[in-house]
Amino acid sequence: MTIRRATRPPVRPMKLSPSEFSHIFAELEERADEHGERRRHSRIVATAPVRVVDVASRRQYGAITRDISFSGVSLIQAEALMPSTGSQLVVSLPHKRNRPYLARCVVIGARRVAEGICCVGCEFTAFDKDAELA
Repeated sequence: MTIRRATRPPVRPMKLSPSEFSHIFAELEERADEHGERRRHSRIVATAPVRVVDVASRRQYGAITRDISFSGVSLIQAEALMPSTGSQLVVSLPHKRNRPYLARCVVIGARRVAEGICCVGCEFTAFDKDAELA
């Protein structure tokens, strides 16, 4: 008995027309404004593990960067460790081999994105490329 597999036509990628893209982009931008979008700088998607210290509790934990800009960084982390708005954090950003760049940040917003996971928006307030993460 011979089993024959159905052949599928090749998948061809689709592209939006400039007009379609413009309409979709405008709608997404409008919805972002409705949800209090406050970003002032373009972001670069950058996912990397980082160490974080909550200044008030001195608790140290791991997180993953989601994106970074000139003025801040977005972190993905455990919801159980979600800081409140206004909290002070120190984030150890990759800089040089074995010499992280420490960024002091203030939390400008945090929200649950999935069960047990949250996204934390941080605005840079100070940098210290020679300090140790304690």
